[in-house]
This record gives sequence, C-alpha cells and structure tokens, in this order.
Amino acid sequence: MLSFWVLAVQAKEDCKYYYFRNHKVAAKECYDDNRFGKAYAYNLSGKVIFEKGLRKVGGHETVLFSFYPNGAVSKAEWHSAPDAGIQWYSSVTTFDSLGNQTSYMEDSYDHGTKIMNLPPAVPTKNPAQQPKQIVKCAEIWVSELWCVNTTEATIVVHADKMNDANEHYAITLKRGDSAKLVSMPLAQMFDDPTKYYIISVNELNKDQKRIFRIGACTSSTNIGTTRRYYCTIGEVSKRRHGRGRG
Repeated sequence: MLSFWVLAVQAKEDCKYYYFRNHKVAAKECYDDNRFGKAYAYNLSGKVIFEKGLRKVGGHETVLFSFYPNGAVSKAEWHSAPDAGIQWYSSVTTFDSLGNQTSYMEDSYDHGTKIMNLPPAVPTKNPAQQPKQIVKCAEIWVSELWCVNTTEATIVVHADKMNDANEHYAITLKRGDSAKLVSMPLAQMFDDPTKYYIISVNELNKDQKRIFRIGACTSSTNIGTTRRYYCTIGEVSKRRHGRGRG
C-alpha cells in the first residue's frame, strides 16, 4: 500500500532525512554546495537500495520519495532535464516494504520507455543456490490527454504534474483546434491523466476577461496500445457570475 506519510523530516546542514518508525534513516537528500548532490534510500538493515544524483544548476535533477506506513521507501521518482532544449529523462523505481525492488520504469523525451516488473524476492538459507530470476518486460500502454477548444478565443492549456513541480506541459489552441497535451506511459493499463496532472487555462490575449470552463475528461476507443482521453474547454458567459480555471 503506497503512502506519502513520513515519520519525520529533519533538515541538517545540507541534508534532508526521512526516517523509519524505529528512527533509522530510510532516505536522505544531500547537497555538497547547494548545487550538486545525491539522494539515497535504505532498507531496515541500512543497505543502500537506491542512489541518484541531484542538481540545481544547468537545469535540474530531482528525486521524489513515497513511503509505506512504517517509513520504508515505496517509490522513488527521478527526473532530469537541462537548462535549455527539449531533452528530459525520468525513472520510477518501486520497492516492497522490506526494501526489495519490485519494478523499474525509464522514460525520456524521445519516448525511449522501458518498463520492468520484478518478481518478489524469496529468501533462502543459501543465497548462492538461489535460482536466477527472469525479468519480464511489461507491455507499454499509453494514455493521452487531448484538449478541444470550443471557445472563440485562442487559449493556452497547461498541465502540471502533481507532486512534481518540474514536470509541466503547455499547448496553444486556436478556436476549434484540438491537440495532445500529455502522453502518459503505464505498464499494461490505461488511466485518466487528469488524476495525475492539474489542468489550467488562460487566454493568449491577456487584455480580455474571459472565464473558461474545463469539462469532464472522456475516453475514446483504443488505438492499439494507446487510448485518448478528451477534455473540452468551454467559456463561461460574461453575463453570468461563475468560477473558472485559468
């Protein structure tokens, strides 16, 4: 069961610590000079089960940890991108409550997605005699979020990843246009991208005072291993008082 609960977070010098319920260190993020650093995750025995670089200059390199109720790391999400250009790279690693890696997914700007599901670790009295585990690669299914502009204005639609301020997408739509905003790869499943992204709208002409309405997301039929989810952007009448997003 995934949980974002953390027993304690302590800032000390250039490090941030996350703890097990028994007060042992479960994960930490440390910077050498507030520019470059590393993130680590540990099992209950103190063994390193995850290690990635951190960076605040020349773009960014970040790690977001999720936790089990006992404080153990359940998921580590890594993201890296340069200061300029379209390149970006990310990975998601999951663990069981004992610290064994259960899955790993890589993705990048050129859609070089790689997903692996690992079988659960089975302890034996003699590890040397333990049979080799076969790693099976899961099929990649892609959920796409498409936006449709039904207003009279030229609008800019934004998508911000929840719990990750570094992942952001935006598209410009003229009246009647539709386009893809988000492409979300998952292991053999589809899901509504609006569960993971905050969608907002503003008008390209900032002198106008239009109020926009974001309709409920609906899915279409699958195209192979891709499913499109459509979100309609409408306009609230200026004669009415309402709340819009933008």
